[in-house]
Amino acid sequence: QCLGPEVLDGRAGGGDFHGATNRVGLQVLAVTIFSEWKSFTGGIGGVLAIPPASIFGIEVFKPAQFAIISVSALMLVLVAINALVHSSFGRNLRAIRDSESAAATFGKNVPLIKTISVVISAGLAAVAGVLYANYLSFINVESFTLDASVLIMAMVIIGGTGTVAGPIVGAALLLLLPSGISYFSFLPQTEIGSLQQIIYGLGMTLLMIFRPGGIVGRKSGV
Repeated sequence: QCLGPEVLDGRAGGGDFHGATNRVGLQVLAVTIFSEWKSFTGGIGGVLAIPPASIFGIEVFKPAQFAIISVSALMLVLVAINALVHSSFGRNLRAIRDSESAAATFGKNVPLIKTISVVISAGLAAVAGVLYANYLSFINVESFTLDASVLIMAMVIIGGTGTVAGPIVGAALLLLLPSGISYFSFLPQTEIGSLQQIIYGLGMTLLMIFRPGGIVGRKSGV
């Protein structure tokens, strides 16, 4: 879910504070709309009893089957992003990331390119949303809270913005973190959630200071 938005928006200059603020604003707006649009989304109650995905007439309901589909979808998204990054559109994104004014001087339609980038990012994120809804057989607006957005942002910042591998590395680390913490039996179960948040915040702070590009990204000044 974090791949599309930050690989593309990061290259288009949307990975800064203003870009993040805009996305949070859009999320709040979307949650409000979807909460009230009951005829389409079911409101707060959400959409219940989503049927299992069916591929070539075969229903996917086993975890192993779903894992194969998810990994296949990830591979396809990676191929699409890699092709996009190395296309003329990707070069335009890098030009805008480096200098919007210079890109505009050379005749690039900066607002249009950034808008297309956001649309593509949303489409790629929607792939993850579809898989998520099918896996749970249920979806509602409470599944996409600000806490979830902060977690995704942490994955990207820790892994590395503007890279293909960065969000994957960040997601793997943060999703495995709860399992790792559970091995420390001396920690009260009620405090594990708070400890996770502390680790997220500390990790992002240290990386922003010592390695702004993230684990996979380039070091500052390189």
